[in-house]
Amino acid sequence: FLMPAVSLVVYGLMRSMNNAVPAAQFQLLSALLMFSAFFFGALGEELGWSGYALDPMQARWGALGASLLLGLVAILWHMTPLLLIGRSATWIAWWCLYALTFRIFTVWLYNNTGKSVFVAALFHATVNISYMLFPIDGSHFDMRIASLVMVCIAVVVVIVWGPKTLTRT
Repeated sequence: FLMPAVSLVVYGLMRSMNNAVPAAQFQLLSALLMFSAFFFGALGEELGWSGYALDPMQARWGALGASLLLGLVAILWHMTPLLLIGRSATWIAWWCLYALTFRIFTVWLYNNTGKSVFVAALFHATVNISYMLFPIDGSHFDMRIASLVMVCIAVVVVIVWGPKTLTRT
């Protein structure tokens, strides 16, 4: 429930800053279908990112180092689609920060759930659906505010769980 909570915090912050944010509008069936599509897409990505690449990277650079390096690779992976849909350079810059913190959370969850690729994919899909349902197909999602909220949470995760393993062992 991390990403729905982040979305609620972002929504609250935007409302408190007097940003025009409409009430959420979505249909349950379409949201479930979207989530299913996001989950299977995320499963494909996470089989590679978490299931194949992550463990050797963590052995070499630790959990935080592997998170950041894998996050940079994922950013490059997603850059062409972001440019093709016409995102601004500023939006993309904030999204890059968002993506790096997303990867820290994914590694943290992966390491704390017995190295579950399923959990990594579930989290990945939850990130995507939380964005798309905010509040109408992602139309008012403020990537700057969301990135800053994510960074604050990521700093807490790294301090509490430690950068080497992102676990409490």
